[in-house]
Amino acid sequence: HDYPGNVRELKNAIEQALIRAKGAHILPEHIYFAPWPASPSLTSTADKAEMPQDPLPEDMPFNLKDLEKLAMRRAMKAASGNVSSAARLLGIGRNKLYRELPNL
Repeated sequence: HDYPGNVRELKNAIEQALIRAKGAHILPEHIYFAPWPASPSLTSTADKAEMPQDPLPEDMPFNLKDLEKLAMRRAMKAASGNVSSAARLLGIGRNKLYRELPNL
């Protein structure tokens, strides 16, 4: 992969691969590099139709705290309110989730 990003983006890609690998060895299928956006002035309308769509929903929060809260709420719903199961889904400690529950 011709990596066009900066070191922070590369670090994020590696961290995401570790998450996808679930603590095991990182394999090529665990690594995802987002397509580098083309300059709008260089992209024709025909090219725009072929570009991959953003995989995130429009209402996805940009703020990491809000995104974390959303993930915690979804995990609690998926775990039917079981804090231990929700924490396992999130890959965090049960105590951290307990501390965050009043803020959800």
